[in-house]
Amino acid sequence: MLKELVVKNLVIVEYQNIAFDKGLNVLTGETGTGKSLVVDALALLSGVRAREDLVRAQAPCALVEALFGIENNPEVQELLRENDLLHGDEVVLSREISPQGKSKCRVNGRLVPLAFLKKLSTKLFDIYGQGEQVSFFEPRNKLRIVDALLGGEALSWKEEYRKLFREWKAVADKLNTLGKDVEEKLSELQRVVEELDSLGLAEEEVFQLESDFNRMAHAQRFLEVLGKALREIEGDDFEEGILKRLSQLEEDLRSLPQENARLEELELAIQNMNGVYAGLQEVSYLLGKLRESFCFSEEEIRELEEKIALLERLKRKYRCLTTASFVTFQKESRRKLVELENTRSLVESLQEQKVLLEEELGKLSEKLSLARKKAAQSFSELIEKELAQLGLEKARFKVDFGRERAFTEEGTDVVEFLISVNPGQKMGKVLEVASGGEISRIVLAIKSLISGLESLPVLIFDEIDQGVGGKTAFWVGERLKKLAENHQVICVTHLPQIACFANHHLRVRKRFAEERVEVEVQPLQKPEERIEELARMLGAEEGDHFGVEYARTLLERVSGADT
Repeated sequence: MLKELVVKNLVIVEYQNIAFDKGLNVLTGETGTGKSLVVDALALLSGVRAREDLVRAQAPCALVEALFGIENNPEVQELLRENDLLHGDEVVLSREISPQGKSKCRVNGRLVPLAFLKKLSTKLFDIYGQGEQVSFFEPRNKLRIVDALLGGEALSWKEEYRKLFREWKAVADKLNTLGKDVEEKLSELQRVVEELDSLGLAEEEVFQLESDFNRMAHAQRFLEVLGKALREIEGDDFEEGILKRLSQLEEDLRSLPQENARLEELELAIQNMNGVYAGLQEVSYLLGKLRESFCFSEEEIRELEEKIALLERLKRKYRCLTTASFVTFQKESRRKLVELENTRSLVESLQEQKVLLEEELGKLSEKLSLARKKAAQSFSELIEKELAQLGLEKARFKVDFGRERAFTEEGTDVVEFLISVNPGQKMGKVLEVASGGEISRIVLAIKSLISGLESLPVLIFDEIDQGVGGKTAFWVGERLKKLAENHQVICVTHLPQIACFANHHLRVRKRFAEERVEVEVQPLQKPEERIEELARMLGAEEGDHFGVEYARTLLERVSGADT
């Protein structure tokens, strides 16, 4: 329940601390006195956009602050507890607005995001005014109204459906992320890898191919130099080589007479020459082996040239400047192909899961739809009875059902409220067929029916009596009074037939002080004060005895109805 509302520097309100009570709270006053500013202040706490023109002229900022009792609202308590904002059985919501239109939001004194203030307010109060007709009758809200009448079993179906829908949505979102063009991407990558594999070489063999080709490219020069070196060492058919000449030289040295006194030196020379001979033999062996590696057959040359041409073409095609970058690209392509193949398997699994979930959602949505249609039938009959009590005796009301093309969080039903307010009139959508006053009564009838099923503690009506008068206004007042049995109701009205039902009557006045306009909200606690205000609302001028007596009669009539 709303206990207090503090409004400071909001438009023409300098400062007001307004106390509210249980039951039906009514605000009245002359046109233009600022009755709806109280509703506007609460609307700011519901998260509506703050405008710079809301701040009173020359004021540093505007402030709206509301104190709610939450002892009987476990949903709000839980939300506050989750955010470490619960402090006893009361909660204070506040919003400060700068002249630039910026705002600061607080809950129990702590700064919070506007989104949180909006979420919290939806669990504390609901505002209905002429400007909210469209939002009240939007598809989601109409479906929520019908669902408020569902029984326990149907509500369990709805909860089960929502749980399955969240699973289905998660699978669908994952599929949308993973499976988007996966087959196309997989096909393209397979083509790339197949083309890369046409080399017929593993990553490490690509470097060897380039090395072999470079060796082949320089083979002629190597073969010329190596052949000359081997001919010098080993000789050929035309000339003896160094090895042959060294061998002959050794024989000549050993043929020298043995009596010479310097034989030791000769022997040492021969041994060293043998070392040179052995070294040259090793050189000859190595050079011969090296020469063999530069000998390519015609088939080998053709194969190397074809493969190196293919490698260069692939490097150009895939924009690889070096062989190392090509090998990296080759490895990455193969890795991505494996990942995509795994993704495809996952996508196939998710698609199977999605189909199963859709089957279950389809079954539950059908059961939920049947339950809604059954509830809507009795709901339509009850609405017609309520409307008859509100002066629309000939009104016919119907809940029309359509189907969504895809699953939504609420099911597959699309709900439309149809009405005919006069005999012979074709039924049509409420907002298209009914007048402003008739729409107000339809809203009141709906809220009266579902009031006991809603957990919102505070309901606020801004001039719901528009287009209403006479005895119909009494019926509207009676419905508001009845609604106030389960909720705290705050109503801005210009009709005495409604104001007389108030449990707590607040009068809004303008007063002028030092060329400034001030708004004053005064509680009318004494019967005579209420009679005076009701007489003013009836159009009675000062000294109008008949107007005052009629106002007194209104209060007595309502008091008699209460007893």
